[in-house]
Amino acid sequence: MKKFKILGNREIAYLSFPIALGVLFYFLTADFVKSLIVKSWKLPDYHQTKPVYLFSEFYKEGLKLSEIKDIITVKPYEITVKTKTVQEEEKPPRYLISFIYIGKSRYVIINGKLLKEGENVSKDEKIVKIYTDGVLLKGKWGERWIRFLR
Repeated sequence: MKKFKILGNREIAYLSFPIALGVLFYFLTADFVKSLIVKSWKLPDYHQTKPVYLFSEFYKEGLKLSEIKDIITVKPYEITVKTKTVQEEEKPPRYLISFIYIGKSRYVIINGKLLKEGENVSKDEKIVKIYTDGVLLKGKWGERWIRFLR
């Protein structure tokens, strides 16, 4: 009982033809496909740029090796660190509404405190209006909405 078939010339040709065709296609279109990829992805074409030689500009100017060494030597104690002098803009506080009651008067529980319209939520903000879906605040950060997530 044979498990394998001996391939003839015709079968070998049928099996090798797609491989030969693929290799031929690759060699004919490799540069074209590479140029399309470079153009579409906006990549620099590294094969067309000239190599940059290290310290070539120093040799042109006539610098000595000791001067080059002084230029590239890291001196950690001479590094000056620039710090930001501009203060970052203060972000408004976050409030969590846990309950809203609307009846003869309107009440809201914000961060565990029971408040009504006209009261201060913090020293910088005041409740302007209470609605069923949120609270309108006015203060240091202008008018802003705090939504009631059910």
